[in-house]
Amino acid sequence: MLRIHFVSLIMLFAHSLNSQVWKTYPYHQDSSVLNFPRDEGYHPGEVVEWWYVNAHFKGDSTGTDYAGMFTFFYYPAFGFDGFRIFELSNENTGDFLTETQPCKYTTLSQTELEIQSNSGVLGNIQEEWVTIKDPEGGLKPFQYRIKASMANGSIDFNMNAVKRPLMVGGTGFLYEGETGYTYYYSITELQISGTVNMNGVTETIHGQAWIDRQWGEFNPNTGEQYTWMSLNMSNGMDFNLWNIFNKQNEIPNTPEFRFCSAYLNDSTDTTFSDFNLERLKYVYTSDSVRCYDQQWRFTAPNINLLITATQSNNEVKLPFRFFEGSLHIEGVINGEEVSGIGYTELLHSFDKPDVSILAPANFSHQGPEVVPIVWKLNNPDDGRPLWYDLSISTDGKNTFTPIATHLTDTSFVCAPDSLLDAECWLMIKSFSIDTVLFQTLIADQPFYLGEAGIDESPAMSAVKSFPNPFTSGTSLEFELKKPALVNLRITNVCGKEISRMQAFYHSAGRQTINWNAVVPSGIYFYHLQFNGQNFSGKLLKH
Repeated sequence: MLRIHFVSLIMLFAHSLNSQVWKTYPYHQDSSVLNFPRDEGYHPGEVVEWWYVNAHFKGDSTGTDYAGMFTFFYYPAFGFDGFRIFELSNENTGDFLTETQPCKYTTLSQTELEIQSNSGVLGNIQEEWVTIKDPEGGLKPFQYRIKASMANGSIDFNMNAVKRPLMVGGTGFLYEGETGYTYYYSITELQISGTVNMNGVTETIHGQAWIDRQWGEFNPNTGEQYTWMSLNMSNGMDFNLWNIFNKQNEIPNTPEFRFCSAYLNDSTDTTFSDFNLERLKYVYTSDSVRCYDQQWRFTAPNINLLITATQSNNEVKLPFRFFEGSLHIEGVINGEEVSGIGYTELLHSFDKPDVSILAPANFSHQGPEVVPIVWKLNNPDDGRPLWYDLSISTDGKNTFTPIATHLTDTSFVCAPDSLLDAECWLMIKSFSIDTVLFQTLIADQPFYLGEAGIDESPAMSAVKSFPNPFTSGTSLEFELKKPALVNLRITNVCGKEISRMQAFYHSAGRQTINWNAVVPSGIYFYHLQFNGQNFSGKLLKH
């Protein structure tokens, strides 16, 4: 697929190629697996399917800026065919309405987009999402009508696509997250008109919308957590962006967990994974139960965008709690300043850091050596990078003196010269970039630094390597006289470092470090380092 650093050349032709030759039924894109209008309809036998739209629109009478989202799900449960989620937001006042209702579909076409629903427990809410027909009953390609209502809110929109469907993943079929496959397309821009009612005010509107369509095994109802964004840019480009978290709160660097499909023009799109989504701000819900990210920096070759949620209270609570709201975008693409609007869906909630101290642990430190400070983050999260500040108190925890700030590693070596003959208490502050997520931890016991005399005996016994020679891996065995922070480096015969093990705090006594030698046969050297001392030796791999 086309890589993003060809965007500069492509954008030269972006406007000249927008002739809407695609706006016909039947419609099929070369190399895609989807066909229209068939794949706008229902697909029996799939685990889950949904029809999603978000919109930004302005009231013609009041000038109010609105945003909204509506989704039909086919997901049978409890005697219903599925459910729908509806939300409206007044972007000027921050007023927010949302409602989830079960659905019984009276019409669910398999040949086109035609959904009629009796929504609500009593089935008394009539809603629809259909393809508009001409006077002769023929389908108008990529033109739709949607009608929905909830307490204190309703919409009746006509939607007319102005950009061809974006085949997410390149073909409209991909493997997503841990769940499995999904069929997926977006229509990234539709002109909309119609009426809205919100909190008793009814008016005509105009604006634009984005449609997402998915069906398959990927199922947000079963706990797949993610950050999703639709981004409409002022230069005509659109981005469908995903970060998906696995059960360890990691966002693996693979196309299943991080990908971005980009609409460039009506003949060109691309999907890429070489981007970074940095989270800059977080916010807690009013009940302090969940915390969502609210501002991001999206960077990729030739792309640098600042993305901000316009409201902080847009949380949907059924069928589970998640954030759904509009976005404001500004930045640079290919050296050109751009702006944009978008929408985000946030299923992942962030926790405060949970840190425990590993070292030092209640021991007397002899002599003017260094003190290893080591801690562990018990709940790592790729969406919540942390910084650490270290402080030490020598007056019984009344005051703390900073010794290091804004660390990113979970270890630090402190020179204790000014702390000799003192009982010391360690404090670690862990915090997100905006300090909304934080923990302050004070060690539950002190450590003592003294000058009881310098012990000249070796602090580490001779190092033994076994097996040596070896074929796949070897172990280094040694004995420490007292606890220490130990580093292991492996170099080749030219002195080039080919492996490094992260520094780790070892207690006193016999220790073993294993090296899985994924290297060619040859001669290598180990270097064990701690407290300024170095122990080296030769290793031979057959």
